[in-house]
Amino acid sequence: MTDLPKQVEIHEEGPREGFQIEPPGFSLEDRAGLVEALAGAGLAQIQVASFVNPVRVPQMADAAELFARIRKVEG
Repeated sequence: MTDLPKQVEIHEEGPREGFQIEPPGFSLEDRAGLVEALAGAGLAQIQVASFVNPVRVPQMADAAELFARIRKVEG
């Protein structure tokens, strides 16, 4: 296996994809904590939430507040 890439990029989709398919119930603090833990683990690209119709996807109704709560990391 000499044709393996020298590096890979991980694009984490768990917070967005995972929480939008789960029943509502995870607190804003828990979701923000997960995103910050993923960033702390070194993930550079994390899909946090979706700005979608809150009637159709109530789990994303507070997406703007979630973005406001997480600490931004440069780079």
